[in-house]
Amino acid sequence: MLKISVAGATGRMGELTLKEIVTHSEVEIAGVLTRSNNPLVGKDAGILIGGQPLDLLITDSPEIAFKDAQVIIDFSRPEGLGYNLSEALQQEKPYIACMTGLTNKHQNALKEASHHIPILVAPNTSF
Repeated sequence: MLKISVAGATGRMGELTLKEIVTHSEVEIAGVLTRSNNPLVGKDAGILIGGQPLDLLITDSPEIAFKDAQVIIDFSRPEGLGYNLSEALQQEKPYIACMTGLTNKHQNALKEASHHIPILVAPNTSF
């Protein structure tokens, strides 16, 4: 079973991704990350998908959100990329960047990270 952490999970695409993950038996949610000071931090992630509790808390810590994952899907804003990518590198986890508005600095950081971990940049993944 593939374990996926979703960063930017409280946004529209993050929530849609969580809803999709729970409908497939071959994948599971390993971590749910949101920005600091989000009022949902510490609440069960099931609240995001309108379903039953998932026994998984929403966190603002990439270290905690990514620790059990085999891959990270990041729907956060470009401002969060540095923290999230840094933690993905630290934990040696494949990283999918799904945000728009990346600057040259962000793109260079992703290119450099790709020498160490698998990286996929997919900025237009919305419905």
